[in-house]
Amino acid sequence: MPLLVAGVVIALIVALFYLNRTSAETYIQIDPVGARVRRGRVDPQALAATVDILRAARVTTGYISISSDNRVAFSWHVPPALHQRLRNVLLRDRAIAMPRRSNQQA
Repeated sequence: MPLLVAGVVIALIVALFYLNRTSAETYIQIDPVGARVRRGRVDPQALAATVDILRAARVTTGYISISSDNRVAFSWHVPPALHQRLRNVLLRDRAIAMPRRSNQQA
């Protein structure tokens, strides 16, 4: 019995460690009604475009997560052919302006 309790405690610790490392900044849940932002913020126009893309592809379940370094992960329900298109839509408002190069000649 004490061995079982120790195993459960270790499993919980490992699970909490894993969940903390894989937590996304933004989490979008896909269901038959559409897509809902469960965590984070997504531009309303980007979310509407995402819903349109998913509806056209007949995706009715799954998730999309976006990390703080703008990496996008999709559940297996979202066809790979849509991944880049959805990345473009979802990350468009997150783009960081790149500094311009100066035209100085050496």
